[in-house]
Amino acid sequence: MTGSDDNHWCTFSFDIDEIGEKYVPPSGSDGWDWDTEEDEVHCTREKWRDDRCIWHAEVTDKPVAELAERLEAEETPVILDKLYLGGADLGDRLSLADVRATKADLTDANLRGADLTNFSAPDAKLSGANLFEATLDGADFSEAEVEGGSLDMRSTSMTGALLTGAVLDGVDLAGADLTDTDFTGASLRGADLAGATLTNANLTETKLGKADGTVRSNLSEATLEGAYLARAVLSGANLSRAKFPSATLLGVDFTDSDLRFADFTEARVGPSTEGGQTKNTNMSGAKLSEAIFSTAEVRDVELGSAESNLYGSKFDGATVRGVNFADDDVRNADFTDARVVNATFSGAKLSKAMFTGATVYRVEDDDSAEQSSGNAATSVAFDDAELVEVDFSNATVRRPNFSGANLSKAVFEGATAPDATFDADSNLAGAKLGGATFTDATLDGASMEFTDCTETDFAGATVGAGTDFAGATMPKVNFWSVNADQRGTTGASIDVNFADVTLSEVNFSHAFLPGATFSGAKLDGATFDGATLVEADLSKADLSDATARGADLSSASLDYATLPGANLRGATLEGTEMLEAKLVQADLGYAKPVGAKLERGDLTEAVLFHADLTDAELPHATLSDADLTEAVATGATFENATCIGTVFRDADLTSAAFQKADLTDADFTGATLTEAKLNEATATGAHFRAADLADAELDKGTGSAGADLTGADLQYAVLTRAEFHDAILAEADLRHAHVSSKADLAEADTTDAKCWYIVWDDGETPDGESSPYEAASEPAADEPPEDEEDYTSAEGTDEETGQA
Repeated sequence: MTGSDDNHWCTFSFDIDEIGEKYVPPSGSDGWDWDTEEDEVHCTREKWRDDRCIWHAEVTDKPVAELAERLEAEETPVILDKLYLGGADLGDRLSLADVRATKADLTDANLRGADLTNFSAPDAKLSGANLFEATLDGADFSEAEVEGGSLDMRSTSMTGALLTGAVLDGVDLAGADLTDTDFTGASLRGADLAGATLTNANLTETKLGKADGTVRSNLSEATLEGAYLARAVLSGANLSRAKFPSATLLGVDFTDSDLRFADFTEARVGPSTEGGQTKNTNMSGAKLSEAIFSTAEVRDVELGSAESNLYGSKFDGATVRGVNFADDDVRNADFTDARVVNATFSGAKLSKAMFTGATVYRVEDDDSAEQSSGNAATSVAFDDAELVEVDFSNATVRRPNFSGANLSKAVFEGATAPDATFDADSNLAGAKLGGATFTDATLDGASMEFTDCTETDFAGATVGAGTDFAGATMPKVNFWSVNADQRGTTGASIDVNFADVTLSEVNFSHAFLPGATFSGAKLDGATFDGATLVEADLSKADLSDATARGADLSSASLDYATLPGANLRGATLEGTEMLEAKLVQADLGYAKPVGAKLERGDLTEAVLFHADLTDAELPHATLSDADLTEAVATGATFENATCIGTVFRDADLTSAAFQKADLTDADFTGATLTEAKLNEATATGAHFRAADLADAELDKGTGSAGADLTGADLQYAVLTRAEFHDAILAEADLRHAHVSSKADLAEADTTDAKCWYIVWDDGETPDGESSPYEAASEPAADEPPEDEEDYTSAEGTDEETGQA
């Protein structure tokens, strides 16, 4: 404050907390002092009456001339927070344009015709105020209140004003220009906006319903062109002849409102987060052409008999219940994804209307329709209907009967029509059924020529005799457990020739297809899990990434088939022909290719974990980096096979044939190779640690230079002419192994190897010298022979050794 006499100055002050947390104190402004310690604001103007300045004195008889003079003297921007003009009779003689007056009290003030342009008075008290024909363009009356009185704002100009959160119930805004005004969250219950202009106004969450449940808001003939009314409440309002062209009415509640002859041309009416309603609404004669009711709830609306115009209107995603569209113009209307219950379209014009994704049905008790699962709907009858080029995309049609219907070129893409019925007179030629669901359908001789069945679901369907799929496109079709030819048995054969047909990602799970022909078919990504394909012809088929887990392919033909990445886990492939089949990275874990013929097949990086390859034939096959861990391949043939880096850990390879095979870096750790034939095989860098090669044949130049046979069991192994240069034989058991003077054991690591009783087949040691293993040719004194019979058979002459 200034001056030496405190009694000369206004004593008005207020706590900042009174204003609210968004309040900005007038720091540094003329006429104010901000006590930051007490968080108070003090008025420092000259005292006028009752110890207060002319702006804060709570009297009604303030002279206009003096107010104007004092206002002229105020420093700009003018800040008159907590201004008191209650009961003042000012009319248009005082301009408060550009004044800030937070929490101003204008109760019963007469400001008729006043210039209040950009007047900022948030939280103002306006009960009983007269603002008739006042100019309030850009004014801020956010959070303003009218308590127990009226507010006359008729014919005001309030363009671009801010009334967010204001409580103006019962306000009279008839004829007012409210263009671009923001009413977000405001309450205008029982307000009169008849003839008002609300072009581009924002009425988000504005309440315009009845005041006290009795007086309805009046917006008759109001113009709301381009207005935004998200979640506004207009229940019970009078909106007759109101204009909503291009307006956005998201989540607006029109319950019991009167919209007779209202114009919703190109308006968008629908719910937002909470949903809009038009329940029990009278829209007789309303102009709804191009109106958008997207996702709205339109219930029990009376459109009257005046031929309401809904041409091109949008009801996509809407809930339309009990609406009478009789005789109305609904051409080109869009009901995409709508739920249409008990609507009446008698005599309506519906040419080119779209019901894509819609659910259209009738129920006897509409109220119970709220419980969708608890009310049995009447089957939808389309029998003998003319539905050429009709669009049911993504629609849900409950148990439709299309018997005798003409559905040529119809669109059912993504539609759900379970239990549909098509008879011999049903025509779907050229129809688009991509992604549609026809589970448990009856296709009793229907015409399906050139139909697009991409990803169509016919699971559990009954395909009757005469059903014609000629020229149909069928990738990714689901024939799971299909019942064909009406044999009445789940999983019956469909008896169809699919040679050279594109069936990408088709689902034949659990189908019964013995002897079916798929030669040359494109079956990439197809599913045959649990299917029966005994003796089926899949030669030259493309089964890339296909799945046939647990399927029975016994005696089937997969010659030259392509199966990279295919999943045949647990499949039965007994006697299956797979000549030159491509099984790169295929999964045959636990599969049973017993006696399968895989000559020249490519199983690079394939998984055959625990597979049963008993007597399988794999000559010249490629198994590089394949995993045969714990596989059973007794008697299997791997002659001339390429097994570089192949894993045979703990596999049973008894009597398996690896002659001339390339076993470079192969891993036979813990494998059983008893009586296996590895003659002339190349095993550079191979691992035979703890492998059992008893009686195995490695003669005739087995290329094992540098091989790791640590701990390998080579008892009785035939190592004649074997090459073990730099091989690791540490802890290996070579007892009774057959070697010759031509065997290359130079520089082999035989640390702790059991080398006694080695049989030299030619009776000579290398270079005619004593055995390099002479020191170890007999057990140590403290390690007597474990088996006397072995010792005897090794030293004696018998049929087993053939040596003395």
